[in-house]
Amino acid sequence: MKKSITRFNIVAALLVCSMIGLLSLKNTHTTQRDYVSISKYIDEHKLEVKISGKGGHSEKCLTFELKNKTPDSLFIRLEPGRRIVCEDSSLQDILIVKENLMALAPNSKVTAEGYGFCCRATKHSPSKDSKFNIGFMDPPKWVELAEVINQNNFPTQPIQNAIWVLSDNHPITSIYYEKMEEIDLLLQTVEKIKGIKRPWYSITYAKDTSMLFSNRPETLHGKINYYTNKNTVISINVRSAKGRLMTTLINEELKNTGNHEYKLNFDITNWPKGDYDVNVLEDYSNLNFKKRFTIE
Repeated sequence: MKKSITRFNIVAALLVCSMIGLLSLKNTHTTQRDYVSISKYIDEHKLEVKISGKGGHSEKCLTFELKNKTPDSLFIRLEPGRRIVCEDSSLQDILIVKENLMALAPNSKVTAEGYGFCCRATKHSPSKDSKFNIGFMDPPKWVELAEVINQNNFPTQPIQNAIWVLSDNHPITSIYYEKMEEIDLLLQTVEKIKGIKRPWYSITYAKDTSMLFSNRPETLHGKINYYTNKNTVISINVRSAKGRLMTTLINEELKNTGNHEYKLNFDITNWPKGDYDVNVLEDYSNLNFKKRFTIE
């Protein structure tokens, strides 16, 4: 009986020591600066990495199989702003936008995920098990965008559209979300990087299952504010720069004196590229307010 108790005590002691060792290891590597770039470990032949696609082009779309080739623990950082390159050049590369800090015990293996978005709207989405290599860090402006995304919880589609503004030179108006205030910092970052001021409106595009981005404008979103100095009848329409009536949004609606806001959400499918004006008319024909937008 005493021998059984002794064996149990020894095993328990070893387990406790192992747990203390792991906790100590974890507690000594708690800051970001303790983690080393994944590419550095690869270059030093300390780490073996296999990267494959999960059958998508956004969010958790990559699988990393990591193997520690050393007798030491490795503390690995997968950085925001790293472009993971697809070995099939007809498929998209993936820009990592969420940091992943990984710890590998000596001579161990682990599987992790990469959170990123495709870099080119014109290429095909990677299929399941598509092969990638570790790639490279993108230029500073790309890294800046990736870092802002890493530090915030923006919705998925605005992130993808923001990346395409950089990679494919899409108009900044393509970055849209129903609650625009939630992506204001994202828009500010893209404005700064591109050196342009965002327009007052956004445009969403038709969905097409055969491609990631159809480039066919479908709906214009935005809001306008105007003032009436008396009780009056208001109409709101949209005309081309040459004066052609495209659509009527409000037809002869009575408004009281004061400030007014009108939210725009109207179909622009098949409208020619060019400039258009949103016109607010009072008393049937007098122009109260005009706001211009462009379909590129």
